[in-house]
Parts: sequence; structure tokens; C-alpha cells
Amino acid sequence: MQKIRLNGRDEVKKKHAEDGSSPSSSSDHRRLRALRPVMVIKTLQLRDPAAGEASTDTKIKTADQQQSRKNSNAIDSTILQYLQEWMELYSPCFWTSVFALIQLEQKGEGIKLGISYQASRACCLLILATHVLRALFPQLHERTSYCKYSAFVLSEARGKTGIIMTDNSITEPLLNSSIGQQAEAKRPCPYGRASLLELVTFSWMNPVFATGYKKPLEKNEVPDVDGKDSAELLSDSFKKIIDDVERRHGLSTSSIYKAMFLFIRQKAMINAGFAVFSASASYVGPSLINDLVKFLGGERQYGLKRGYILAVAFLSAKVVETIAQRQWIFGARQLGMRLRAALISHIYQKGLRLSCSSRQKHTSGEIINYMSVDIQRITDVIWYTNYIWMLPIQLSLAVYVLHQNLGVGAWAGLAATLAIMACNIPLTRMQKRLQGKIMVAKDNRMKATTEVLRSMKILKLQAWDMQYLQKLQALRREEYNWLWRSVRLSALTTFIFWGSPAFISSITFGSCILMGIPLTAGTVLSALATFRMLQDPIFTLPDLLSVFAQGKVSADRVAKYLQEEELKYDAVTEVPRDNTDYDVEIDHGIFSWELETTSPTLTDVDFKVKRGMKVAICGNGRLWKI
Repeated sequence: MQKIRLNGRDEVKKKHAEDGSSPSSSSDHRRLRALRPVMVIKTLQLRDPAAGEASTDTKIKTADQQQSRKNSNAIDSTILQYLQEWMELYSPCFWTSVFALIQLEQKGEGIKLGISYQASRACCLLILATHVLRALFPQLHERTSYCKYSAFVLSEARGKTGIIMTDNSITEPLLNSSIGQQAEAKRPCPYGRASLLELVTFSWMNPVFATGYKKPLEKNEVPDVDGKDSAELLSDSFKKIIDDVERRHGLSTSSIYKAMFLFIRQKAMINAGFAVFSASASYVGPSLINDLVKFLGGERQYGLKRGYILAVAFLSAKVVETIAQRQWIFGARQLGMRLRAALISHIYQKGLRLSCSSRQKHTSGEIINYMSVDIQRITDVIWYTNYIWMLPIQLSLAVYVLHQNLGVGAWAGLAATLAIMACNIPLTRMQKRLQGKIMVAKDNRMKATTEVLRSMKILKLQAWDMQYLQKLQALRREEYNWLWRSVRLSALTTFIFWGSPAFISSITFGSCILMGIPLTAGTVLSALATFRMLQDPIFTLPDLLSVFAQGKVSADRVAKYLQEEELKYDAVTEVPRDNTDYDVEIDHGIFSWELETTSPTLTDVDFKVKRGMKVAICGNGRLWKI
């Protein structure tokens, strides 16, 4: 037996070949079209005279094969029925998820893209309604197809709107205003809308971290600065404070210091509270180590309940310390950035209002140093301010813990600590003097460099470049010498204070041995942990004094600059535009470079510029058109 697979066209051709007719009649064509999608399997039996006795066995085998084929077809139909039922359940779920996705994607998009999303949502709703109606009312199978047809027509109409979703920047138009507006759209800062729990745990930063973990952050993915931290708001607030202080006490160095203090007062007090909590919680662990060693030693008065209490105390103290420390560190950085933005803005505005005599005292290079170097050192003081009250608290708690464990031997440790701190006083004074020398040398170098760059054309024409290069190198060598002395002094200070824990431990334990104070495992471990906690304030003390010395020098420089004389803007009278035909008018003007001069440079100057006239005023690097 041989199986031959024929389609409908081959069967019609075979029939006409047997009848001797042509296959061109309409009935044959209809039959051909009817048989075309169907695959007909013909079984032809080719008899061989030599295989007469084996034909019966072949028929039996054929019947068995047909029966097995029917069974497999029945199994396949059952599987297909299950799949169809699952597809009926999957399709509504799929379109529901698509509808929800479209709802989320259309937030904050443009009008055209919003119309496209609305059309897509309508398509999803129609298709979803089709499946729901088929599931509820099977008899409406034909009617529900109209929903699909409507969705198809709506999707075709949506496709004709010309909206193309593409991520390829090459195909984006260069002058598309909507894309520019979308790129410049501001993302609100989550810090201003964060809850108390989010502020404590810093979870308001999680969306930014999640995006940065997946791919590098782009500019439009970084949230904007919070409104309270904007440079405009901070500049206006600082200007109001300094104007108020100037009206009450006059403009002086102390009044500028007072204005800075009033500007940071409220936030600094909150940071101080967190710093005190952090310092206090950090000594809970060393104070409980002796009790923990006794509990592990199996003493009878320490039951299992006491062990649980110790574990909870260790955990709670560390959690409080961590949360408080993160809060005051973040607050100090934030406060420093606020003061930095306010001072830089005020210094820049002051530079625009400087008089001619004041401008001769402060070059552009010095003003750049004020905004870059000096302001950075002033903001560093904000970071170290909390250590002013943290150091006494840490020393007091350390002495208390040592006295609880070592008794009188704790005073030996305190004496060693104070001796090391006292060694830092002359080093700090030397560091302060060196910082003043460094700033003077830096200003001289910047001033000379600025003059050389401005007069580069003259230097090249006169072939003076090598002579001025030697002068600049001499100024650089002078600055380098002061820097080298400062670095060596910092290295000596760092060596002393890194070795201070070992020195204090040796003095304390040696004194205990001489005084006959017993040293157990609990007392030694508690004392070592306390000495380790003392390393932070001892190591921070030289940096604290150095930063305050540098900040004092920089603050004095900035305060002196802010006290310089400004241009008198009250000499200019502004007249409403409708009351005059002139935009600029000078009537018998008197001008001089210095206010104290007795002979003005220009007198009886009359100058009138009518509305619409074009006048070029050429001066030192400036050009205006009125």
C-alpha cells in the first residue's frame, strides 16, 4: 500500500483526465475553490500479483493504524480545546494590562501623543469588550465581531495621524519645539514631597538609584533642586538678612559674621541635635561590653533575660547612632551648599556694583579666588561646626565609661588625652600663619597670571614672554615653598594623632598596673573600645582647628571685599517712559574716578539719547547699544 497526498486541484485534474473533459467549466471552478483549502489524503492500493496472500495482513495493519490515528486526533482535539479555553482567559487579561500600560504612559505627554494614547485605549476597550461579551453571552458570537471591526477601523485612523514612536535621535527633527520642551521639562525633587519615614531612611532617593542601576543617568532623569535650595531663593534670603543687619549695626566684619550665623541658625540647631544623639549613642556599646563579658562568662546573676536586654540595647543604640549620624551629615552638607550658593551669588552681584576705586583693589583673579577657594573653606567650617559640641560630650562620656571600669586609672587616660590635645595648639598656630602666607602668595600669582593673559599680544610683539614667564615661575616657587611647609606640618600633626590611641592605652594600663587596679577581660575590652571611640575626636581635633583657621582667614577676606564701596545708584533718576521722549539723558553731569577728588574728571556733561537712536559706548571690554 502506498499513500499519496493530493490537494484539491490535483483531484479535479485527475477527474477530468478520466472523463476526458476540460476543467474550464464554472462548476468545476467552484468545486476547485471549495477544495483548495482542504488537504485530501488518498490511499491507493497497488496490487502486486506476487503479494496475493499478504494483502489480508496489510488490511489489518491499515485498520490498526487508522484506529490509532483516530485516537491521537481525539487527544489533539482535547488539547486544542484546553488551549482555546486558556486563550479565551488570557486575551482579556492581556488587553487589560495593555490598557493599564497606556494609562500610565500617557501621563505628562504632549497633546498629539495624548490623542494617540486615547485612540489606543479605545481600541483596547473595544477588543476587551468583545471578549467579555463572548464569555457572558455565547449566542452573540456574530454580533460581538462588530466591536473588533470598529477597533480595526479606529486603529487605522490612528495610524494615519503621522505619529511615529521612535527612540532614534538621528530621525528626530532638529527644530521640533515639543522635543526641546520635553527635554527641558523639570522633574520635581522628591525631597520636598518626602514623608517622615522617607526622610529618615533616605528612601526618597530610591527612584534615582533604581534608574541609575539600570543605565547611566541622563540629564532629564535627574530631579531638579528643591525649591528651598534654589540659588535665587537663597540669594534673596541672604540679601534681606545682610541688609537688615547693616541697617542695625552697620557694615563691618562682625556684622557679616552675624548675617552668616542668622542665615544658618535654624538648620544648624537641628543638625546639632542629631549630632548630640549620635555622639551619645556611640558610647552605649563600650559601656555594655563589660556586662556582656560577664553574661558570656556564665555568672548566675545574669540570666537569659539579661542577655536579650543586652542584645536589644546593642542593636537599638547602633540604629539610633546610624540614623542620627546620617541625618546630621546630610544636613551639614545641605547647609554648606546653601551658604555657598548665597555667598557666591552675593559676591558676584557685589562685583557688578563695585566702584572704580574698589575695582582697582580687587582684580578679577582675586574675585574668582573668593568664589572658588574662600567660599569652599567657609563651607568646610559648616561641616566641622558640630564637632565643637560633640568633642566635649565624647570626652565626658569616655571618662565616665573608663571610670566605671578602671576607677582612678581613668584619670591617667584623661591626662594623656589632654596632653596630646595640648601639643596641637602650637601646631595649629603655625598652620594658621602658613595659610595666610599661602593665600597671599596665591593672590599674587593669580594677579600676575591675569595681567599676563590680558596683555599677551603686547608681550608677544615686544618679545617679553620669557621675562614674564620667569616672574610667574618665581611667584609659583614662593607659593610652593609655603605649601611644602604646610604639608610637612600637616604630616607631623597626622602622625601624632594617629598614634594617640596606642599612647593613651599604654599610659592608662600602665597606671592601673602601678596602682594595683585589677584588669579583667571585660574591663580591658571596654577600655580598648572606649579608646577606639576617642580616636575619632582626637583625630578630628587637628582638622577642626586647621579648618577653622583657614575659614577665619577666608571669611575675613570675603568680609573685607563685601565692605568695599559701591557705585551710587541713587544718583540716577528713573522717569516713566510716557513722560519723556529720551531713553537716556544727562544734564550737567559731573564725573570723577575717585569720590574724594577735588577736581572732577568730567564736568557739565550734557547727553541725550532719543528713543530709537543707536549709540555705541566703547570702554574697557564693554560695548552697549541703546
